[in-house]
Amino acid sequence: LNLGTAKMICTKERGLYEFDIGRLKNSCLNELSLEAPIIEVINKVNETTYKINLEDLKTIESRINAEISKVDLVDSHKKTSIKNISINCMRNKDSEFYNLHKVIEGCVEDGEIQIDEVLSLGSGYENQIAQSVRAHILDNKLTLHAILDFPFVPKFKFKLEAYLVHDPINKTLGIDIIRYKALKVFKWRWLLLKILNFAIGSKDNIDVNNTQIIFKL
Repeated sequence: LNLGTAKMICTKERGLYEFDIGRLKNSCLNELSLEAPIIEVINKVNETTYKINLEDLKTIESRINAEISKVDLVDSHKKTSIKNISINCMRNKDSEFYNLHKVIEGCVEDGEIQIDEVLSLGSGYENQIAQSVRAHILDNKLTLHAILDFPFVPKFKFKLEAYLVHDPINKTLGIDIIRYKALKVFKWRWLLLKILNFAIGSKDNIDVNNTQIIFKL
């Protein structure tokens, strides 16, 4: 993990005038503002790099909000850029904002995620995969709308409804598909695998079983 210049502001608990690490930590967890323009996560096992431009992350007792200008997923074959990400999710008091599974736990109960654009870049090419991605999650049920764009296929609207199954012990997130709507020529399995191939490239951390997709996190 490489972290560039970061700025973090915490609201101190009222009446706290001594250096109490535990109470200071809880204050930071529950009322925080964080800016980190450059975050780089390197996975040496599968040789992938995540570059994150975090404009702002805020927590209050019941919500977590994040504005991310860009995330780059880079491997040896391609780079995927996700631009202008907005996240607004429920959170439990005192849960760590830096714990991925704690964040997912709140998002699958009540969350909103918006993405302006997803691009796939390689040697000498740049393809737009998706735009105007909007995800609404309530009580583990996901409704997703997007405009998809593949080479040699006109842009088309895509809608997906699914149940999300989060397993923090085994570190997985499952998407159990209820229904989807897209161009009739596409079967859902082919279409979703195509999206994942363009967006992620490697399928090592993805399992597809009937109508369920499982991500290993």
